[in-house]
Parts: sequence; C-alpha cells; structure tokens
Amino acid sequence: MSGNGNYMLESNMEWQQQKLVEHIDKMNEETKARGAVGFLTNDPNHWAGYGVYTVEQFLDYLEREHKHNMEKEERDLELENLQDAQEWIDSFNDNWNKDKKPSRPILGNIDDWRII
Repeated sequence: MSGNGNYMLESNMEWQQQKLVEHIDKMNEETKARGAVGFLTNDPNHWAGYGVYTVEQFLDYLEREHKHNMEKEERDLELENLQDAQEWIDSFNDNWNKDKKPSRPILGNIDDWRII
C-alpha cells in the first residue's frame, strides 16, 4: 500500500496481482510437468511494465503475442519463398545457353511480378 488514502483500490490491485501470480505459477507447473524447460516470469512488476495486472489482461497479452508470432512466421515464410524464387530466376539466367533456341532468359525480378 502506498499510503495515498485509496486502500480499497490498492487492495483490489494487490489481490488481482496475486491471482495473476497464482495463475502463472499454475501454468508453469503444467508446463514443467510436460517436460518444458522455459517458464514465464511471475513477477507482477514485469507484467505491469506491459500494462498487465489481471489474469484476463495476461491471457489477452498471450493471445496477442501468439497471433503476432504466427503472422511473423507467415511473413518470414513468404519472404523466404520470394528469395527462393529470385534465386531460381538468377540461376536460370546465369546458366542460360544463348545457343539453344527458342529458350529465352527470364527478365526482371520477382518483385516485378508481385501482386500488390
């Protein structure tokens, strides 16, 4: 309690944070039982830095992080596929034999063909 005179509000926040710690501890126990070695911190000050004070906010945070990571994985895969395609084009052009007709080199970059 900070002594600012709002005991009920502070008491509720402390209760919410204690529930958050208990929830994270339970998640970590379940994770450990499955053989994992990485765990989430149960430090309320850490989570407060992310604006997370309650179990509900914590679950929302995890959901957003999961979604963000899945979208990042998709973007990374798309970029990797584009890089692979560009490498194929470059390799084809480097190895193109001008004496063999009617083959033609592929002109341009993969970016020229992207649909935006």
